Amino acid sequence: MKPKIFITLSIFFFISISCRKSTNEQIGNQIEIDLIAKLKARIIEQKRISSHYDAVVIDTLLNQSKWQNGVKITASNGKELIFVPTINNSIGLEFFYDKSKNSIDSINIVKVASYQKNDIKQTLNAIEAYYEIVLLKRNPNLKYSGKIQAFSISNKYKYSYSFQEDQVINRGIVAPVPKNETTKIKSSEMKSLNVKSFSNCELWGHFTIWSDGRTTLDYTYFVCSCDVNTGINLQSGNTFIKSLCEGGGGDPNLIKDIKNQIKDTCLKKVIEYLQSYPVNNSITNILKNIFSVNNKINLTFIEDPNLKKLNGTELEARTSSFPFQNSLGEIEINIFINPTMFKNTSQEFRATTIIHEIMHASFRFNNSFPNGIGDLFEQRLQHAEMLENYTNEMADALVTVFGMSKQNAISLTLFGLGDSNLISENVISSQNFQNIITKWGYNNNPTSNFFWKIPATMYQTSENLGTFCKSGQLDLGTTTN
Repeated sequence: MKPKIFITLSIFFFISISCRKSTNEQIGNQIEIDLIAKLKARIIEQKRISSHYDAVVIDTLLNQSKWQNGVKITASNGKELIFVPTINNSIGLEFFYDKSKNSIDSINIVKVASYQKNDIKQTLNAIEAYYEIVLLKRNPNLKYSGKIQAFSISNKYKYSYSFQEDQVINRGIVAPVPKNETTKIKSSEMKSLNVKSFSNCELWGHFTIWSDGRTTLDYTYFVCSCDVNTGINLQSGNTFIKSLCEGGGGDPNLIKDIKNQIKDTCLKKVIEYLQSYPVNNSITNILKNIFSVNNKINLTFIEDPNLKKLNGTELEARTSSFPFQNSLGEIEINIFINPTMFKNTSQEFRATTIIHEIMHASFRFNNSFPNGIGDLFEQRLQHAEMLENYTNEMADALVTVFGMSKQNAISLTLFGLGDSNLISENVISSQNFQNIITKWGYNNNPTSNFFWKIPATMYQTSENLGTFCKSGQLDLGTTTN
């Protein structure tokens, strides 16, 4: 159980501000390569002492931060305030760096929403406003209006501050809800909860404390035997309630139930392996930390030897177009697999297809793409999204399962995304695709030893590379190379 935090709901909110008349017009200087190395080293050090689940989140931050676009400004006391954007430019890593001591005093994930134009200057203004006004009680004369939210690097809510012309108008915190406040919560906020099942839990909430002394309770959630907190989706910028249960604290995995209706023995073995910790955990990491899916998921794998594309050619697999929630709020996803397409393939190739289809299901459930654009074109938009943003995470799942090289896992992941259709239909440019494969050490020259398709085609025929499976075999398979 989390330790109780006692708060006073009626707070006289006053920030004393001294005068420091200097208008900050600087946009920021690019951070140096050696400083980037120091920042990364500090995060890696934090990852080393973190729990498994926190370490996964920190890995995601490292991979999705645009270090080359990091900027810094110098504030009071010689402190360097640094911002490194992620895949969403309004979200990034905030560092307070003491150059004289060569020490990093603070690291947070921050999201900035400015009342002026949202750009890098306003982001730096928000960070400086928090540092100068809130921490040092000084007036930086920024004339900043907007909001900054901060989360730990393991993506747990810390605080928020809203400013109007350099004046703090409110701040946000999370804390236990006092007993006398529970009766004031509207029933609509708890209508989907079975309150009896939470009798041994503690009700927490997000409070906004206003400068005029008012306090509002914005939303609530239960904290039982494990860590529950508010996190932020790095892609969309939306906040969500995240539950990180481990050890005896509950089930940490999102996949609640896997119904395996596949008859083909080798495919069946790969799917059964999803129920073991390593694979389940890898897919959980993808769904929870990238897509912010917190609902429990029920997967049903259905064998369909007649799966076909619109043009009549055979199709390896397809995910139900409209995953739905059952009465318990669990996501029901059907994945159809054509066993005739996998007769001579490796287990790695089969597993890649399954992970690929789960990604499709997550996109569709989260309405990541607009409705009415056509199922086939929507699928290709999803392929482009996987290609540009999630190749690393999908490949990591394969590495976790099979212990294969990351390079080969990347080739397998790329293989299912169909570069020719993406390019011909202008979903991505040929140059963009070239940049992506170059990043992973591949090229697009079929005569080259580094042609990106070579490892994947070898895994497609298990005699050449990978883990092969014979019908009736009891284990996952035997590695041929």
